[in-house]
Amino acid sequence: MKVLLINDTAKNKKGDIIEVAEGFARYLLSKQIAVKADKRTLDKVAVKKSVIEGLHKIELEKAEEIFNKINMQTIKIVGSLGEIGKLHGAITSEKISKAIEKEFQITINKHNFSFENGRRDIRRLGIHKVYIKLHRDVIARVLVNVILPPNEAFK
Repeated sequence: MKVLLINDTAKNKKGDIIEVAEGFARYLLSKQIAVKADKRTLDKVAVKKSVIEGLHKIELEKAEEIFNKINMQTIKIVGSLGEIGKLHGAITSEKISKAIEKEFQITINKHNFSFENGRRDIRRLGIHKVYIKLHRDVIARVLVNVILPPNEAFK
Protein backbone atom coordinates (compact mmCIF):
# COMPACT_ATOMS: atom_id res chain seq x y z
CA MET A 1 0.00 0.00 0.00
CA LYS A 2 1.27 3.49 -0.81
CA VAL A 3 1.27 6.11 1.94
CA LEU A 4 2.27 9.75 2.10
CA LEU A 5 4.32 10.63 5.17
CA ILE A 6 3.12 13.64 7.12
CA ASN A 7 5.92 13.39 9.69
CA ASP A 8 9.58 12.48 9.43
CA THR A 9 10.60 8.91 10.21
CA ALA A 10 13.97 7.28 10.79
CA LYS A 11 14.47 6.49 7.10
CA ASN A 12 12.15 8.89 5.25
CA LYS A 13 11.17 12.54 5.30
CA LYS A 14 7.85 14.33 5.48
CA GLY A 15 6.22 14.42 2.04
CA ASP A 16 7.77 11.17 0.79
CA ILE A 17 5.51 8.57 -0.79
CA ILE A 18 6.50 5.06 0.25
CA GLU A 19 5.25 1.56 -0.45
CA VAL A 20 4.65 -0.45 2.74
CA ALA A 21 2.87 -3.62 3.81
CA GLU A 22 -0.84 -3.39 4.75
CA GLY A 23 -0.21 -3.96 8.46
CA PHE A 24 2.53 -1.34 8.68
CA ALA A 25 0.35 1.08 6.70
CA ARG A 26 -2.45 0.64 9.25
CA TYR A 27 0.07 1.36 12.02
CA LEU A 28 1.34 4.52 10.28
CA LEU A 29 -2.22 5.70 9.65
CA SER A 30 -3.33 5.06 13.24
CA LYS A 31 -0.32 6.95 14.67
CA GLN A 32 -0.97 9.80 12.20
CA ILE A 33 2.51 9.47 10.73
CA ALA A 34 1.12 8.98 7.23
CA VAL A 35 -2.03 9.26 5.13
CA LYS A 36 -3.23 7.01 2.36
CA ALA A 37 -1.66 8.08 -0.94
CA ASP A 38 -4.73 8.25 -3.15
CA LYS A 39 -5.26 10.59 -6.10
CA ARG A 40 -7.01 13.27 -4.03
CA THR A 41 -4.22 13.41 -1.46
CA LEU A 42 -1.51 13.52 -4.11
CA ASP A 43 -3.33 16.37 -5.89
CA LYS A 44 -3.49 18.35 -2.64
CA VAL A 45 0.23 17.81 -2.06
CA ALA A 46 1.04 18.91 -5.61
CA VAL A 47 -0.97 22.11 -5.16
CA LYS A 48 0.72 22.83 -1.81
CA LYS A 49 4.17 22.28 -3.31
CA SER A 50 3.46 24.61 -6.22
CA VAL A 51 2.21 27.33 -3.85
CA ILE A 52 5.31 26.96 -1.65
CA GLU A 53 7.60 27.06 -4.69
CA GLY A 54 5.81 30.19 -5.92
CA LEU A 55 6.24 31.90 -2.55
CA HIS A 56 9.89 30.85 -2.45
CA LYS A 57 10.43 32.34 -5.90
CA ILE A 58 8.79 35.64 -4.88
CA GLU A 59 10.90 35.83 -1.70
CA LEU A 60 14.05 35.11 -3.71
CA GLU A 61 13.22 37.86 -6.22
CA LYS A 62 12.65 40.37 -3.39
CA ALA A 63 15.92 39.36 -1.75
CA GLU A 64 17.81 39.74 -5.04
CA GLU A 65 16.26 43.18 -5.56
CA ILE A 66 17.42 44.28 -2.09
CA PHE A 67 20.81 42.67 -2.74
CA ASN A 68 21.25 44.76 -5.90
CA LYS A 69 20.49 47.95 -3.95
CA ILE A 70 22.69 47.45 -0.89
CA ASN A 71 25.47 44.98 -1.73
CA MET A 72 28.93 46.54 -1.35
CA GLN A 73 27.46 49.90 -0.32
CA THR A 74 29.09 51.94 2.43
CA ILE A 75 26.93 53.09 5.32
CA LYS A 76 28.19 55.88 7.57
CA ILE A 77 27.30 55.71 11.23
CA VAL A 78 28.37 58.34 13.73
CA GLY A 79 29.75 57.06 17.02
CA SER A 80 31.20 58.83 20.03
CA LEU A 81 34.74 58.09 21.08
CA GLY A 82 35.49 56.64 24.47
CA GLU A 83 38.85 55.53 25.76
CA ILE A 84 41.81 54.35 23.64
CA GLY A 85 40.07 54.58 20.28
CA LYS A 86 37.14 52.47 21.37
CA LEU A 87 33.59 53.60 20.87
CA HIS A 88 31.46 54.76 23.74
CA GLY A 89 28.51 52.46 23.10
CA ALA A 90 28.72 49.79 20.43
CA ILE A 91 27.28 49.94 16.92
CA THR A 92 24.73 47.12 16.97
CA SER A 93 22.81 45.39 14.22
CA GLU A 94 19.77 47.44 15.23
CA LYS A 95 21.63 50.72 14.58
CA ILE A 96 22.85 49.43 11.23
CA SER A 97 19.34 48.29 10.32
CA LYS A 98 18.00 51.77 11.10
CA ALA A 99 20.77 53.40 9.04
CA ILE A 100 19.96 51.15 6.07
CA GLU A 101 16.26 51.94 6.44
CA LYS A 102 17.01 55.66 6.52
CA GLU A 103 19.38 55.62 3.54
CA PHE A 104 17.78 52.99 1.26
CA GLN A 105 14.17 52.80 2.56
CA ILE A 106 14.64 49.05 3.12
CA THR A 107 13.64 47.34 6.36
CA ILE A 108 15.91 44.49 7.44
CA ASN A 109 15.45 42.41 10.57
CA LYS A 110 18.27 42.98 13.07
CA HIS A 111 18.68 39.21 13.47
CA ASN A 112 19.81 38.83 9.84
CA PHE A 113 23.14 40.56 10.44
CA SER A 114 26.48 38.93 11.11
CA PHE A 115 29.75 40.74 11.71
CA GLU A 116 33.27 39.93 10.67
CA ASN A 117 35.22 37.79 13.13
CA GLY A 118 31.97 36.49 14.63
CA ARG A 119 31.35 39.53 16.80
CA ARG A 120 27.92 40.80 17.80
CA ASP A 121 28.64 44.49 17.30
CA ILE A 122 31.25 47.04 16.26
CA ARG A 123 33.36 48.68 18.96
CA ARG A 124 36.04 50.55 16.98
CA LEU A 125 36.20 53.39 14.50
CA GLY A 126 36.84 52.58 10.86
CA ILE A 127 35.37 50.46 8.10
CA HIS A 128 33.87 47.08 9.00
CA LYS A 129 32.36 44.31 6.87
CA VAL A 130 28.83 43.30 7.80
CA TYR A 131 26.94 40.43 6.19
CA ILE A 132 23.17 40.45 5.79
CA LYS A 133 21.24 37.25 5.18
CA LEU A 134 18.39 38.35 2.93
CA HIS A 135 17.32 34.83 1.95
CA ARG A 136 18.77 31.39 2.48
CA ASP A 137 20.44 31.73 -0.94
CA VAL A 138 21.24 35.48 -0.87
CA ILE A 139 23.76 37.15 1.44
CA ALA A 140 24.70 40.79 0.94
CA ARG A 141 27.85 42.46 2.20
CA VAL A 142 27.86 46.08 3.27
CA LEU A 143 30.66 48.21 4.62
CA VAL A 144 29.93 50.15 7.78
CA ASN A 145 32.10 53.23 8.22
CA VAL A 146 32.05 54.27 11.86
CA ILE A 147 33.05 57.92 12.10
CA LEU A 148 33.27 60.58 14.78
CA PRO A 149 30.88 63.50 14.92
CA PRO A 150 32.49 66.68 13.52
CA ASN A 151 32.79 68.31 16.95
CA GLU A 152 34.78 65.35 18.38
CA ALA A 153 37.04 64.82 15.38
CA PHE A 154 39.72 67.28 16.46
CA LYS A 155 39.81 66.77 20.23
